[in-house]
Formats: sequence, C-alpha cells, structure tokens
Amino acid sequence: MKRAIIALLFAAISAAHACEVRGVTMVPLILRGGHALVDARIDHRPVRLILDTGAERSLLTPGAVRRLGLKLDPWVGSTNIGIGGEEHHANALVPRLTLNGIPLRQVFPLPELSLSVGALPGAQGAGRVAGLLGRDILARYDLDIDMPRRRITLFRVHGCSGRFLPWWGPYRRAAMLPGYRPVLGIAARADGTELRAMIDTGATGQLLSAAGMARLGLTVGGLSGAPVVRARGVGPRTVIGRFLTLRRLTVAGVGARDVPVMATPVILSPILDLLIGMNWLVDHRVWLSYATGQVFVAGR
Repeated sequence: MKRAIIALLFAAISAAHACEVRGVTMVPLILRGGHALVDARIDHRPVRLILDTGAERSLLTPGAVRRLGLKLDPWVGSTNIGIGGEEHHANALVPRLTLNGIPLRQVFPLPELSLSVGALPGAQGAGRVAGLLGRDILARYDLDIDMPRRRITLFRVHGCSGRFLPWWGPYRRAAMLPGYRPVLGIAARADGTELRAMIDTGATGQLLSAAGMARLGLTVGGLSGAPVVRARGVGPRTVIGRFLTLRRLTVAGVGARDVPVMATPVILSPILDLLIGMNWLVDHRVWLSYATGQVFVAGR
C-alpha cells in the first residue's frame, strides 16, 4: 500500500512537471480607432496589423501587397467571409513575417506564408494598416491579451490542462462550448440568458447576431426605435444594425454592466450569438489557450 501511494505521488509530480509554459515574445498593443494593432515586419519592412482572433485567416490589403512588392500565389486563393459578405482573391506569398523578431508561420506547413488578400473598409479609423493577423497564425500560440496594460504575450504551451497560467492575481475559466474548440467558443450570459460567444479582438464592439437576437427575444421590428449603427468589416457591404445596451454581460463569472451592443440579423459562421469585442476587452485581461482549448478571464 505504501509503495502504491509513493507511485501515485511520483506520477502526479511527473504530470505536473510535464506542463510547459514558455514565453515566446511580448509586444505592445496599440489601441486606435477601436482596434488592437501590432507592429510587425514583412521582409524587414515595417507593417502595422490588426490583431484579429475572430478571423479564420490572416489577410493583407491589396495596397499593402503592391507597396511591399509581393507576388500573388498562382495556385491558392481565399474566399474571405465577414460581416460584410464575401470576396475572393488570389493569396499573397510572404517569404518572411516577423513579430518582434520572431518568425511567424501558419498552422498548416507551407514553404512560405500564403495570406489572403482583401479590403478592410472597417479599419479606416485605425490609420494605415497593412492587414490583420488571424487564427491561422495566432492559433500556433497561447495568447495572453492584457488590454489594460496594452500588451500581448505569445506562449508555447505543452502538456498542460486546468489552471496552469503563470498569473499572480485571481482569474476564472470560461465555460467552453462543445464543438467550438477551433474558435474557442465560450458560454456567456446576457441579461440572464446564456449565449454562444467568442472573444473577437478584431471587432471594435459587441455584435449580437440573428441567432443571439432570437435567444434574447429581439426582432428587427421591435428594435425599430433604437439608434441605427453602421459597421464595416471584411467584405464589400456595410452592415446596418441597432444599438442597444445589455444591463449585464457575464463572461467566466466576470460581470460588466451597461454593455453596448450592435444587434444585426447577420448569420455568423460558425453559428454564434455574440462577438465580444474591444470595448469589453479594454477592461479585461484574457488568456486564449489554443493548446488546451480554454479561455481564462481576469478583471482590471
């Protein structure tokens, strides 16, 4: 019996030691026009990119492709799907993309980066941006997004589970949605109703989709008296919605009051009720663990 207890203790210690959390790099986050921006380099030339955990693919604007003299991929193109509809373009071949000197690669192995190309009309308030960093690159890391301190840290995480973060203060784990691991879909509560949500650093604010409106019992006609909001994202069209305020939004047990939301009858892919954007994130520190399929939240 004594030997069995010793063996169990040794197994537990070995499992704990197997969890590796290694910092890769930390870079400043620039908040401009409601967007979180990072400074990167393409072939040693400086570019400013939107940090966009809501985008499946990273993207460069046509102007940036021309300015940087990048070649188009003769074999691969992408259909960019955003709240503004769809666009299809040939991809741009990027020999080298670095963040604070760290080479960035995509989750699928290719000899060089093949990035989507498309316009970003919704980024006009952010200044001259060359594109965005999406999950095809970001999901190779765990992301410690600390908006109150305006910084993001990329980590390599191996063999971990549960509460493994190297944070000193208290934090909570969000309830994860089954089947939503690639986008780290989480359960949030809006005015007492559970919604399927995602942390979207590419969204300047919260967006309540057609599915979310249905869950909250809202209709387009019922919101006709609410202020009109217009938004642009990936895609050619302007999206028109209605402004409303959630009395309380709770994520991972962390509550916020009087949260502004744009309600619009768009259908998100995957099916989500709510995108949680930057005007919520500015007051929170969030860890997106693509390695373990978890989301952690700490308040200011």
